Amino acid sequence: MPVGAIKNKLKNHILPYFKMPDRKPVLVQAREMWRLYRKYGRLPTQYLANMLYRRCAPSDVMSFMPSALLKNLQNELNDPNANEIADDKFQFRRTLAAQGFPVIHELFRILDSGEIRNADDQVIDESAARHIIDAHNAPVFVKLIGGSFGAEAFILPAGANRDRLFVDRTGFIVQPVLEQHETLASLNPETINGIRIDTLLIGDRCISSGAILKIGTGDAVVDNGGQGGLLIQVDIETGQLVGRARQKARFGPGVYLRHPETDAPFVGLKIPFWDQLRALVAKAARALPQLPTLGWDVGLTPTGPVLIEANRRWQIESMQSGETGIGDTPVGRAALSLDRRGRVEPFG
Repeated sequence: MPVGAIKNKLKNHILPYFKMPDRKPVLVQAREMWRLYRKYGRLPTQYLANMLYRRCAPSDVMSFMPSALLKNLQNELNDPNANEIADDKFQFRRTLAAQGFPVIHELFRILDSGEIRNADDQVIDESAARHIIDAHNAPVFVKLIGGSFGAEAFILPAGANRDRLFVDRTGFIVQPVLEQHETLASLNPETINGIRIDTLLIGDRCISSGAILKIGTGDAVVDNGGQGGLLIQVDIETGQLVGRARQKARFGPGVYLRHPETDAPFVGLKIPFWDQLRALVAKAARALPQLPTLGWDVGLTPTGPVLIEANRRWQIESMQSGETGIGDTPVGRAALSLDRRGRVEPFG
């Protein structure tokens, strides 16, 4: 295992384990980990990643699947020649926008080389980029092109000094700030609170196995769990929030029924436009048949859902942040079928 991966395991999983004040008895932990190993045939890394060792952990421990099985499924199903469609966010947006899907367009982007390109992928100079921001006359969202977990993203208010965008000229994207639906804005108006939902294409079927709502906290302008965001399960059929919100282990032991800063309640909240959202991602998934398993990030505006991005290596840890895992869902059964029989078999 690479040194960086070892450090991440220590930081995100192992050290938080020893700091948690409400661990189950050691014998209970040992019994549960053994049962998980017997069911999935892998080291039960999910036991640490999803804090199943806590007394307040979900009761359905056995539904939580190790990440290795999902990674194998992603590698097996997704065509590596099509990776760029998901990895290159500009290409992703352009591909889907050309087919009429609602996406968030960028105002411009600055590549790692320092070259500036507008929304039509034409090379422009710095003065033209500044003019685009002035003409937009509204706050803009800035994020690194190659960034992960929302690192270094920020919002530049309208009329603010734009010099910081052009000093280093490192790769980043400048986009309009999404106007989000009032239901999600009520949870935390300072961040765009988005939905992560998966799709799995098998034959002529498109199935979503899980969904979570991501909600920002603190000074972060993003909802990402890697920046301390809250994660709460969404009932895949109804769009209703399920159970309690959690943060990733390294951010502490908090488990929430209300937002810890805005005091907005989670209980009883239903995601607006849920049926429309599910239909949108299913249709978009069929437009990218080379990538049968994807994790979609979807924003919600006052008029409906909009596609933010698709992730071909979507993380199981985040999707299993709720009250149940995905081991007993269609994508979980597909991953187990591939692991045990060497093929993805039909499933119900």
